[in-house]
Amino acid sequence: MTREDEMEMKEANNKGNKGKKILKYVLVILLALICITAGGAWAYLRSLSGDGLIEDDTNVEDGYEAIEPSVSNLLILGLDSDTKTNKRSDTNMILAYDTYDGHMGLVSIPRDTRVQVVGRPKGKSRINSAHSYGGPQMTVDTIEDVFHVDIDHYVTIDYDGLKKIVDDLGGIEIEIPQSMNYDDNAGNLHIHFEEGKQTLNGQQAMEFLRYRGYKNADIGRINAQQEFIKAALHRLKSPSIIIKIPSLLKTLSDYVVTDLSPTQILSYIPLLKEMDVDNMENETIPGEAKISGGAWYFYHDKEETKKMIDSLIKNINPIENEEDKAVKIRILDGCGDSEFVKERAEALQEMGFNIVEIGQADNADYKITEYIDNVGDMKKLCAKIANSFGVGQYKLEKRDPLPEGEEAEYDLTVIIGKNAIEGEE
Repeated sequence: MTREDEMEMKEANNKGNKGKKILKYVLVILLALICITAGGAWAYLRSLSGDGLIEDDTNVEDGYEAIEPSVSNLLILGLDSDTKTNKRSDTNMILAYDTYDGHMGLVSIPRDTRVQVVGRPKGKSRINSAHSYGGPQMTVDTIEDVFHVDIDHYVTIDYDGLKKIVDDLGGIEIEIPQSMNYDDNAGNLHIHFEEGKQTLNGQQAMEFLRYRGYKNADIGRINAQQEFIKAALHRLKSPSIIIKIPSLLKTLSDYVVTDLSPTQILSYIPLLKEMDVDNMENETIPGEAKISGGAWYFYHDKEETKKMIDSLIKNINPIENEEDKAVKIRILDGCGDSEFVKERAEALQEMGFNIVEIGQADNADYKITEYIDNVGDMKKLCAKIANSFGVGQYKLEKRDPLPEGEEAEYDLTVIIGKNAIEGEE
């Protein structure tokens, strides 16, 4: 163990409140899952929160509906079990889902990635130390600062919790990529698997995830973790899960820490049914391992990492829907930062959006971005645009029919509010 490792283990962290709020969710989650199996999930969720995807605390004006970005990001932290406190994050993954087109992306950040931890004295250390210093929130803050990505929510679990959850689920079927043989008598870790498809129980899942004997070392282990996440999502989509809910909820209460609210949990449950897990893109941030000061660190390639996160997590990719490409959009500056508005509008153009005008709003004091729909049924498209401008409010203002042969100058007006630039600070 290096000197830095020893220092990390001694630092006090802000311990999460195990099972935070989850016991309060038991009845609503159970009811929601029953509704899903009966095919009534969306109607049930709408009765609770409007459309099941929008948080009730968004401040919108009378006559408007809330609009949130179509991309949601979840930070998954797998904690080591070597100590009861000051646990480091052995696994750091960002899982993204875009309700606009069903895009799913999973990006792993190697635990030895060298970064400046937010809230710590100047001097870079490993990304996995952020959790030992300040819990999941410090990890979130650090990842947002280093990789310029918004993390909406986090979930943390250690290996003890993982074992119990896998057992509660009745095992996870996964393809073992190679023969695995490793024995650590001192650490009481014994790993023995043959190549091929197997159903792993909790203990075996922990052993599979801890194995490091790949040709490409830690990157191979990260790839295995990503495949395990895919396999677990497949298992969670199975209808047979309903009978395992009671034991699973007890385990979540004991081992999982999350900042998800009851309404947010409800909103994600039906999305799980829609997710195309087989087409999920998963990668590890590019870079290379080097020795510095006698210790190994992973140095990420900043430029290539940005490209990866833009594509897999932010889903800044060309849109394919031909009808959406044809929508005429005008973007107006209502925040007082014309350069910001112009830059984001041009980025939308590069994605295939039809930006027909970039101009000034009637004033530069709009607090929240507004989406004025002159055609109808554009809320999904507005949510996609909101990835660039943050939460907003939507209003349908259908125009009168135009004279025959005459075309409208624009179909959708987006007035950029101050919340868009505040989100960049």
